[in-house]
Amino acid sequence: MNRFSWGRFLAVLHREWIQVRRDPMTLRLIIALPVMQLFLFGYAINTDPKHLPTGLLSSEHSQYVGTIVAALRNTGYYDIRPLASEEAAERALAEGEVLFVINVPPNFERSVDRGETPAILVDADATDPSAIGNATQRRRSLRSHRPSTVTCRRSCNPNPQSRRFSSSFTLGITPSS
Repeated sequence: MNRFSWGRFLAVLHREWIQVRRDPMTLRLIIALPVMQLFLFGYAINTDPKHLPTGLLSSEHSQYVGTIVAALRNTGYYDIRPLASEEAAERALAEGEVLFVINVPPNFERSVDRGETPAILVDADATDPSAIGNATQRRRSLRSHRPSTVTCRRSCNPNPQSRRFSSSFTLGITPSS
């Protein structure tokens, strides 16, 4: 009874085909729903966003900071704007005005000139992991080109789990198990 039977399979297939022929609305749904899902997941939902709002918190505007900012802008993922203070950076991140805050420590240029490797902190709003995933990877590729250590701290979703932080629209169109 547990083995697969082609006869039973074909009998069920025949019975379902008769039902589909009797109800044309079922046939329309069988065709329309996968086409709609292909459109939504293939075109409408962008998993590689560009020009993400990014804040820069830096007390100095040195050549090194300018180089790092230019390299980040050239990736196409970041739109960088300066922030005045740490409080403004935290507020902008909490209110969703920016998705990233790049925090360059004081005396960054002096540390680099001394041969040290100062740490740059990148705070990321991780409530939507798919939006920041590629941008975070681009930021990691800059490590080999800069004389500094880049550390990323994810806020709101420290372990990037998209199943808990997905949009309600996506949850509404996926079938429940």
